[in-house]
Amino acid sequence: MGRSAWRRERRKRKIGLLPIIASIALILVIASAVVFFTDSFGLASSMRGLFTASRVEEIDADGMKIIDGDYTIDSPGERLENAHIMGNLYLAEDIGDGNVDLINVTVDGSVLVRGGGLKSIFMRDCILDEVKVNRPDGRVRLVFSGETVAESVDLETSARLVENLSEDGIGVKSVQVKTEEKVELAGEFDAVQVLVREANVEIDSEFLNHLTVANTASDSEISYPDGIYIENLQLDGSAYLFGRGSVNQAVISASGTSELEGYFNRVEVTAEAGFFDLIEESSFQELIVAGGALNNVFSLYDDVTIRLLELNEAVTVEGRGEIEKILVNAPGSTMEQIPSDIEFLQAVSIMIDGHEISTPDMLYALREHGDPEYVPGEVASSQAPEPEPEPKPDPEPSSAPAEDTGEPEPEPEPEQEETAPAPEPEPEETGDENDSPPGFTLEIMSTSESDGILTQGKNLLYVSLDTDRPERYQVFLGEEKLNYLEEVKQFYGLVDKEAEISELEAKIKVVPGQ
Repeated sequence: MGRSAWRRERRKRKIGLLPIIASIALILVIASAVVFFTDSFGLASSMRGLFTASRVEEIDADGMKIIDGDYTIDSPGERLENAHIMGNLYLAEDIGDGNVDLINVTVDGSVLVRGGGLKSIFMRDCILDEVKVNRPDGRVRLVFSGETVAESVDLETSARLVENLSEDGIGVKSVQVKTEEKVELAGEFDAVQVLVREANVEIDSEFLNHLTVANTASDSEISYPDGIYIENLQLDGSAYLFGRGSVNQAVISASGTSELEGYFNRVEVTAEAGFFDLIEESSFQELIVAGGALNNVFSLYDDVTIRLLELNEAVTVEGRGEIEKILVNAPGSTMEQIPSDIEFLQAVSIMIDGHEISTPDMLYALREHGDPEYVPGEVASSQAPEPEPEPKPDPEPSSAPAEDTGEPEPEPEPEQEETAPAPEPEPEETGDENDSPPGFTLEIMSTSESDGILTQGKNLLYVSLDTDRPERYQVFLGEEKLNYLEEVKQFYGLVDKEAEISELEAKIKVVPGQ
């Protein structure tokens, strides 16, 4: 064979190896893709985690996988367990309406939720700093269970948050509502802040420490179940509150129209130009209008009760509700209701039922006689049709006939009859103690430890007597003497939270004397 022929043969052999190597490489790529995308061997999730994390270290002393950087989950059905993510955790849009399980996961950065539907993102025994929900094309359900703790959850789109915690679980500390789409919150959250206008929030809870409606969240609707206890309520934006819950402390600085429903211990109004509808059967222990709270209007629906209304600025009060006592510290208020009692802290006047009232006596005269200028002595003399204590001219005829007949002397006897029947009206003053005790009505209010004299786990019982002089009596609940509150003319004491009205009524005793 010649040298040129040998070279051609050698070149053929070299070229023939290249297709073989290329074929092997192609087979390897295809096999890797199958494993990666089809999860044929159950490795896809872990491999994708390796690719999306910036670096994964070996298991630490606590058995946690350390992910030094961000981590992304982008398909439904994935499960991440026993991991510490030093960066952010992304739940991507590709999850769609599917579910994701996070178990014993700690995230130092933010959890950004853009996927997941009502099948839920489950977070069990996780430690999270900030969770942000923003899925524009659907609604997300987040379930916090076990001993999960999350410092804050920002809801930028519609979502449902559910807490299903163990006994030692802390759950979500703070929820910020930043969407006008419907938001549902089911759990014992420490604080809920409503931050956008016309928000729609439904709270399913027995206890809430702080509920805030920001001044950017006017015209928001917030509903909660009957029986919820809210420790602190802050209304800086007008809102419609629906549900017969109990509110311990409320501060309202919101202008515009707000509706309040439920049982309020203390409400301070600092707003200007607010219109407040107090809904049927609601009650307010103290309603305080602060100085500088100008041009506010209160509308009291049927069966609304305000036990103490303190006016440090002029207001307008409308409707058919009941006001038990008013403290007046500023002039100019007008109201349709006639309160039971009034105290003027300054020499001012207010308009009540179209009459100018400046003293407690004027209020009493208006309430009892329909006229604040009523004077008992004058009315008695004008009404008495017998201004005829003039039988005293009778002695004249008795002296004249005495000379004619000599026998008119027996006539002094009627004079003794006129003075004889006087001693009998005095027993009426002590008769009050011999009467049967007056009837009574009971009212129970929820309370908590922060009320000073009150105790968590107890309710406050109020007893009202059917008499104008309740201070003449003592009221006992079993063997325990109830305290008397002069300001509202009621007796009060603590009872167990589970106690029923019927069993308390059976234990009430009313006796004369203090």
